[in-house]
Amino acid sequence: MRYAIIAGSLGMLCALPLIFAATPELEHIPPEPVMFGQIRVAELWESPVGKQIREKLKTEVELGENLLFAFSGIKPDQIESITGCIPKAIDGPFSGFLVIVTTKVPYNATTLKLVLPKGPPLANKDFHAISAEMCVHFTSPRMIAFMSTDMIETYLKPGKGGMLPVLQAAAKQESTMLIGIRFRGFPDSIREDLPAQLQPIAPIFNTNSWHIAIKADKTLNVTGQIDADNAAHALELETAVKNIPPILDEGIKDLLNELEEDEVFQRFAPFLKAFQKMYQEGKVTKLEKRIEVSMVLPESANLPAVAVALKRTMMGEDVSSRQVSQNNLKQIMLAMHNYHDAMGAFPPAAIFDKKGTPLLSWRVLLLPYLDQNNLYQQFKLDEPWDSEHNKKLIAKMPVVYRQPGVTKADEYVTHYQVFTGGGALFDFINGVKIQDITDGTSNTIGVVEAAAGVPWSQPIDLSYDPAKPLPKLGRFHRKSTLVSMCDGSVRLISDKVPEAVWRLLITPSDGMVVPAF
Repeated sequence: MRYAIIAGSLGMLCALPLIFAATPELEHIPPEPVMFGQIRVAELWESPVGKQIREKLKTEVELGENLLFAFSGIKPDQIESITGCIPKAIDGPFSGFLVIVTTKVPYNATTLKLVLPKGPPLANKDFHAISAEMCVHFTSPRMIAFMSTDMIETYLKPGKGGMLPVLQAAAKQESTMLIGIRFRGFPDSIREDLPAQLQPIAPIFNTNSWHIAIKADKTLNVTGQIDADNAAHALELETAVKNIPPILDEGIKDLLNELEEDEVFQRFAPFLKAFQKMYQEGKVTKLEKRIEVSMVLPESANLPAVAVALKRTMMGEDVSSRQVSQNNLKQIMLAMHNYHDAMGAFPPAAIFDKKGTPLLSWRVLLLPYLDQNNLYQQFKLDEPWDSEHNKKLIAKMPVVYRQPGVTKADEYVTHYQVFTGGGALFDFINGVKIQDITDGTSNTIGVVEAAAGVPWSQPIDLSYDPAKPLPKLGRFHRKSTLVSMCDGSVRLISDKVPEAVWRLLITPSDGMVVPAF
């Protein structure tokens, strides 16, 4: 056995020059990084799924291509690979990082040096600082490395890579993407403090070599490998790997329930369901000292559509009515607090005349705190909302009072209302002080989406009576209602929440504990 180990080691050493000739970037990777990743960019770019995504994002791709070429003199299909690692982990943040880019043709180092930021000078003039913590090394005409400055000495000691299975897999160049983690390189706390739901897969967090390889074709073919210490360890790992699907199922179930409430993010549901099918139908094979997993992402995942959805979401092109309403409620409640800071209390539900007749809504009082002071100044506060003068201002309703997806552009009604009377937060005459909300601001509703809209300046809201049925609420988000709590947070409350809980949330000082809902 001893001689076999020696012979194997010598064979690996003899093979290193051949490995590095094809993959020179691996020569600069430490032998046992805690995290490793590689993307073979040109291969992904030319793969069927890559072409489909490029076609869907044609405008953005062309812009990116032009920028990349202007700065570096190369195009995406001329990038051989992007390889990165984190060499070690300590208690707290990771220590150092290294990212190496290799190209099929020489890049334009002169242009890159001009456009890259300039940091403080480094002792080693071969490295160019781009900040106090980061630097770049123009290793060769076809290889450039970005790293933290504490990686300089490590980078200058070649001949280290290729020893871990994930690095050996990278050297074979058979995968479009590779991800590897050496869990034993992490602090012991990661294993000692595992949450209860992860305990069934605890053995995975005590492995020295774990990696996933992805091959891009019309979809993604995924293989995984976990290396065990011995046969007994392999048996533990097999059980742990088979425990992963139930844990993922629970998480995806919760996520799908969340997505169901948001019309924009629903477009990601097919991908999640396809991902679920992928691991549920995956094959797990136990060898003597290794666990292998093979899976195929179904084409129903529709990765091009996912790419488009991500782009639209990240660019803010597609915002759901729920997100807009959440933002509206946050702005309204912030204005309430600013009013409180200025006046010593939240606004009363209405402005009254000397005879006790309500004239204008609290929504008018909030205008100066919603950057609408000019509109506020135009109101005659001693006249009703529909007086000859004030009714001309109804058409100037601020957009923050418009219920997205419900209120039409030529309508000037609002569904953002408050509860009044019956021990609710808002009183028609006097404003309530925060210190009077003894149940806690996080347990008390401030503003709510009502079912029926009212002219925004009219002093009409939801009349509350503890002896009568609840006022009708807006169910604009798949039978759920958005409410802003008095602490400024916004919550989505399902119609399945018991009426008794609603009543506890409506009243600010009933002394009752609000149960979880």
